[in-house]
Amino acid sequence: STKLFDLEVSEPYILANIDMAAVSQGQKIDVSCILDQKKSFEGDAKVRLYGLPGKAKANEITINKTMKEAFFNVTTDIATPKGQHKSLFLNVTVMENGEPIVHNIGGGGTLRVDPPPKKAPPKPKVATKKEVKPKRKSRLEILREQLLSKNG
Repeated sequence: STKLFDLEVSEPYILANIDMAAVSQGQKIDVSCILDQKKSFEGDAKVRLYGLPGKAKANEITINKTMKEAFFNVTTDIATPKGQHKSLFLNVTVMENGEPIVHNIGGGGTLRVDPPPKKAPPKPKVATKKEVKPKRKSRLEILREQLLSKNG
């Protein structure tokens, strides 16, 4: 058998609540997570957001023991599936005594992916008024005007 070792079971370092977020396909959004520090730790912890729908990505962030909120920049693709994706959770890695301690927290977060906004129909072109050129008067019209001005 393998060599026996002592195993310490304790409360998690951090708990989290992932706020619901909504984004259109092909857009970006910041997903907010409220952090509840339960046990102090030294240095920084690495945090990743998992459970995103296909073709969506989020950056890895680092947190420390004083942070109360974290933000993940989530990028979606035009092909990211539409709908409510209720499987978001955080994977937190805290280093203690040179060993990684991994937590999966904040389960049940929701990301709603909407279809891209419809483009507004093009505005109809407004017909511009053409300059009306003065109508050229015939010789007969000119003589009538002169006659009327003399008599009138």
